[in-house]
Amino acid sequence: MTLTVSTDLPRVTDILKENRTMNELTTATKPVIVERPSSANLHAKCVAAAHGAEDRFIINWEGNAANVGSALHVAAKAIIENQEIPYDEIQRRYALTKSEGRDLGILIACVRKYADEQLHGGGWAKTLVTEQRLEGTYETDQAIYDLGGTMDVGGFSADGTIWGTVDWKTSRLENADYAPQQMIYLWLAKRWIMANLPPKKWPPYYQYHIVFVRDWTEEVSEAYTAEQIDGWLASFIDRIAGWNGREYHPGGHCIYCPRQADCPAVHAMVKAMAIAVSNEQFQETAEKATDDELVGFYVQANAVVKMLEMHKELLKALVVGRGGEIATPEGVLATSYRPLWNIDALKAWPLCETILTEEELAAATRLSKTALLDGVGKHYPRGQKGTAKEKFWESLEDADAVERKDSLILSLEKARTVETNLEE
Repeated sequence: MTLTVSTDLPRVTDILKENRTMNELTTATKPVIVERPSSANLHAKCVAAAHGAEDRFIINWEGNAANVGSALHVAAKAIIENQEIPYDEIQRRYALTKSEGRDLGILIACVRKYADEQLHGGGWAKTLVTEQRLEGTYETDQAIYDLGGTMDVGGFSADGTIWGTVDWKTSRLENADYAPQQMIYLWLAKRWIMANLPPKKWPPYYQYHIVFVRDWTEEVSEAYTAEQIDGWLASFIDRIAGWNGREYHPGGHCIYCPRQADCPAVHAMVKAMAIAVSNEQFQETAEKATDDELVGFYVQANAVVKMLEMHKELLKALVVGRGGEIATPEGVLATSYRPLWNIDALKAWPLCETILTEEELAAATRLSKTALLDGVGKHYPRGQKGTAKEKFWESLEDADAVERKDSLILSLEKARTVETNLEE
């Protein structure tokens, strides 16, 4: 199937800006509240997270994952539009390290495979929209909510009955529910379609697709009518607007909340956690806890640990900002660099073989089961990969080349109801 990308669709932003200017005459006294789709998942778990405008501190964490994710979106747009990936532009904008560049290469391969199999040749209509900025406002009696966001990919089903959106996720956050964010995208897409297409072309249903690129899985929603989407958004905004100023829901999502430094619920949770674990009867109390209580305790403990890790990173940055060393009567708090080396095995291997024995080289090498089996799979056609991997692993076991050492790991996995393994 040949993909053609529409470039002549009018942008809904111009229409909405004109309407907003007219509305300002009658709604100038109402506050405008920015509610980004990416914040909706957090606000759905704890409405208090949407009300931090007066907090003394706002914490926004940025990391390497976000950097690689932004670069992937640029590459994905080019892939969907059948254009060359602008690697020079990506490097200039995001200054990726070598390891980030390798990571990006893997993610790009996954996006390309998804585009080829699921979009270009998977039943979607020929015209796809990529990285489309969507603007939309939702007005209540008290305020105007600015809900603007960017749709990664949008397009019709082959029969035109469903408008689908695709949202690229480089990785899946632990226990995250992405549905609220996607529902706002669907609402924005619905408005965009109704502003740009005649009513006879409006689809009866809307559906979101979340592609977890690194996991190679896809979450697909049910097909919603326009009325269902409108009803969901009205209920969501009503919950935010109706916050009583007292109700908080602390948990694992707190580490993503920008108001965690001033949040009374977080303070109470950390304090309660410290009191609980320092109590001499903690073990006895934990043994008598119900299943639900144990799960709740794990969620809170995990949140506290992650917040402490992030705050240690903040302290490190503050020390660097003060010259890298702080001397007090309690001691010297200093930062230092510990070198970490990523060795290119392909380039290093022949040089190592000239000096090291097989035993010495083996002692310096760590082989990954995942990487080995992925490599084996590349030598066999589709349908034979799984069997080939199993036989290869069995041959390693028969040769006593592998030793199993299990490690006890405690984690909480959210139940997923609608999910597709793309490899299947």
